[in-house]
Amino acid sequence: MSPSKLIIPAIILFILNPFISIVLLGILLAIDKTIDKKFYYIFYLLLAFFLGFINMTKVPESDLGFHASKYLYVSQYSFLDYLSWFEKEPVFYAFNYIFYYISGGSVKFWVFVITVFPYFILFISLDKFHSKVNVNKRYILFSIVLAAFFPQLFSLSAHLIRQFIAGAIIVYFLVDKLIYGNNKWWLAILGVLIHSTSILIFPLAYLSFLKEKLGKGNIVYFVGLIFILFTYQYFAQLLLPYFTGIESIHYILERASVDNTFELEKFSALNYVFIGVLLVITLYNQYKEELDINITGFNHLANIILLFVIFILMNLRQTELALRLFFYLFFFFPLIVPLVLKKNPFDKKFSFASVSISIILFFFYRLDTGTWNYDDKEKIVLSSSFDFLSRPEPVVYDYTRYSEADAQ
Repeated sequence: MSPSKLIIPAIILFILNPFISIVLLGILLAIDKTIDKKFYYIFYLLLAFFLGFINMTKVPESDLGFHASKYLYVSQYSFLDYLSWFEKEPVFYAFNYIFYYISGGSVKFWVFVITVFPYFILFISLDKFHSKVNVNKRYILFSIVLAAFFPQLFSLSAHLIRQFIAGAIIVYFLVDKLIYGNNKWWLAILGVLIHSTSILIFPLAYLSFLKEKLGKGNIVYFVGLIFILFTYQYFAQLLLPYFTGIESIHYILERASVDNTFELEKFSALNYVFIGVLLVITLYNQYKEELDINITGFNHLANIILLFVIFILMNLRQTELALRLFFYLFFFFPLIVPLVLKKNPFDKKFSFASVSISIILFFFYRLDTGTWNYDDKEKIVLSSSFDFLSRPEPVVYDYTRYSEADAQ
């Protein structure tokens, strides 16, 4: 079926009720195998819009309140003065400055855009990756449902804003570089200039010894890299004096050269369980011969995940750093977990529907019972696009209520 026959009805339905339209379009894509693949990208965009609408209802507090109040200070500075105020990760703050004047200083549309952009590129990344693993459309849609309605990921999409954007760029970059062989190096630079912690992942995509499964040929290099990661603070201290004139790099090295021990929640037992599940599925699919994923770059991707987990576990003494890095693993969750279904993914339509509905219901349950405050789920489900777009601007308290550490 041609996308041109579906796009106008889909948009009209989305305007009337975003949630119902997303559900119906998802069902249509799952049961109709004749729909052109181009329409999937329209579905991904509308789904990202819906998640953006939900975040528009979020009360700006904690990190969101901090970033929103900084965003509202744009009018008091020139462009260069605004960027120099932060002395770090200039791409995000350059976007703030430009979008402030495009939107007339709207916070709700700012939240909407910074939600839609990363989710959309994450959905595209998942589609590209899983299309190589299994062409079954329900299998691909399952990864999208998992990413869109994964509560832990969504709860931080309008919290650790810069890291959320950087995380989506990381997944897109790795899939495009490792699986498709497209070296979009500028995405790596963009990601680092949005959130500095992403510098720990991007360079791993260029290490050729990670292309193969761990064995005699690359074990020495693998161990050597772990040693470098273990002693990263020493190397950061050595390099720090040479980059005093480059603020972004100096900031990264300065943060890396010392322990970060802000008062955050401790690394929980559930975090270890999450890591265990991610590693088991990754390594099982990497080493189990009869399940071998025969696509270029999967071993490299699996080794990057393994190294990143090792680095996190080596830095548990630094609660702030460990938790910030752990957040990136959420992006690999919808990339890796669906691999358990790659052989026979949802052969029965009922299986796909029941699992997807369960994920969505749990998402809305966590929306009501989680840390942050949103509109009631009934209101979110029943609202039209006009209802979301016509919402009043949220109340944003001054950023001085927060410390700089609160919004790293």
